[in-house]
Amino acid sequence: MSRLRSAELSLTNRPGNEATIILSTYDFASANKLFCYNLVTTLPDTRTEATPFSSFISLTSYLFQHAHRSSRSAQYTCLCLYTIQLIVEDQNLVRRICSEESKNTVRLCRQRQPFLPLVRGDRVMVAVIMDLMIDGINHNLRRRLDVEFYILCTGILLRIVSFLGKSRIRLGT
Repeated sequence: MSRLRSAELSLTNRPGNEATIILSTYDFASANKLFCYNLVTTLPDTRTEATPFSSFISLTSYLFQHAHRSSRSAQYTCLCLYTIQLIVEDQNLVRRICSEESKNTVRLCRQRQPFLPLVRGDRVMVAVIMDLMIDGINHNLRRRLDVEFYILCTGILLRIVSFLGKSRIRLGT
């Protein structure tokens, strides 16, 4: 009976069904730049729905909060970071997510302190990604530092900040 109980507990600690799409998203993003462009630019049918990219960012935010509960969730988190890194490395896509056209509502996970401020309304996607990276760094400080996670987060932040500096783009409040 204890073996059955431990199997049930291990199944409840795994990420939800949404996490299965992460590997496919990374595969498509690394193999096809057109997929990345469509992921970033696709708009929903109605204004109340979320865009695919904002849904992906929301899922990544949730995974950041639970990145070290299991090795599987840590791997899913790194896959999300690699996908975001692929998007940020493309100059045209970064320009797109820095523009006012990319404004959208994104639900960021706020389950652990220090809580990010609650922002209502639409925001430029690059600002959301920067909040996500800073939030991930703040919430995953551990005695056993996950070096790969921090290198990815700081690399993404560095690419965004250097692009904003080179292109002289200022983010509004």
